[in-house]
Amino acid sequence: MKELLKRHYEKIVLASVLLILIASAGFLSFKVGSLSAEIQEAPRRPKPKGKVAESLDLGYYSNALVAINQPFLWTNSPVHIFETRRPGTPAMESNIDTNDLPVLVQVVHEPFKLLFMSYTGEGHNFQLNFLSRAKTFMVPDVGQEIADLYFKGSGLKTGYVIKKFTQKKSPPDAANPLGKDESELTIQHQGEDPIVLVLGRVAEQREPVARVRCKSRPQLLAIRRGQSFDCVNTTYNVVDITEKQMIIIDEKTGEKKEIPLLPSR
Repeated sequence: MKELLKRHYEKIVLASVLLILIASAGFLSFKVGSLSAEIQEAPRRPKPKGKVAESLDLGYYSNALVAINQPFLWTNSPVHIFETRRPGTPAMESNIDTNDLPVLVQVVHEPFKLLFMSYTGEGHNFQLNFLSRAKTFMVPDVGQEIADLYFKGSGLKTGYVIKKFTQKKSPPDAANPLGKDESELTIQHQGEDPIVLVLGRVAEQREPVARVRCKSRPQLLAIRRGQSFDCVNTTYNVVDITEKQMIIIDEKTGEKKEIPLLPSR
């Protein structure tokens, strides 16, 4: 037996190797076949059942889609946004005039600044500046109104008249050997106290300012004497403002109108 093994040793080893290879090939073939079968059967296998999804209320989404397709429209409602009243109840009537004329809602007194800038000779060609209006006026002589001489209408009249001029000088000093010019100019609006202006010094006074409502403008207008403003395609020049009324002139027709102060509620 030993002699047989010695003579056929190489054949026996070769045969063993072949058997191992054949067995390995068979095992691999089996694994590949089982894997292919598993892949083919996978789509047909029943999927594991999970938790059933809860039903959703689609009403919110439906309402949103309807709102997008049919949006709300803004309307000009006559009712005040803070007014509470039952449906069908008529709104409160306003005591504001609804015609095309401006409405004088309020008269307040606001400060304004004046400056007596210069004069010539013994008292002529006075130059004054209404600083709050950024306007300079040239007035030839005492007794004349402070107004724009180069404007044909009345829109740039202030209503103030030069009543008096007094030429004065301060006593001489080191800075002014001949004395400083401190001449005084007295101006006055009808029905009001006189105002004394000193040359080169800014004076602060108070004047009536009209708070006006106009149908063509959503906000109140602050109007001073001598100013112009537009209301419903009409330009008005303000002649005067008192505690109880505003006097205006239609720039186109020249018609004067007296606008009374709106009665308080």
